[in-house]
Amino acid sequence: VERHYKYIIRRYVKSLRFWTDILAVVGSTFVTFFYPHLHLFGLFKIARIFRLGFLLARSNKSQDEKMLYGLGKLMIYLLIYLHTVGCLWWFTIMRNFGEVVDGFDR
Repeated sequence: VERHYKYIIRRYVKSLRFWTDILAVVGSTFVTFFYPHLHLFGLFKIARIFRLGFLLARSNKSQDEKMLYGLGKLMIYLLIYLHTVGCLWWFTIMRNFGEVVDGFDR
């Protein structure tokens, strides 16, 4: 295990992970409050969630705890998928039918 912080920092800054994290921060709520056109960079937060699998595999937890964490990770993936499908459905409806009145079709 590497413990020299300067080496860790240099390696992290040169990695793709660093740039993914930077773009996720650019898509954060604080930045998009001032620059709304940057809100799509928030999708880079999903890449950070996908790193959970790597951390889970390398952890020193028991097999039961890893399975429980794996189940939680799958639930998060399912929620992300359902949210994405719901957003695509909403964009499709708004594009084809215009505005929604009280959330119900008339």
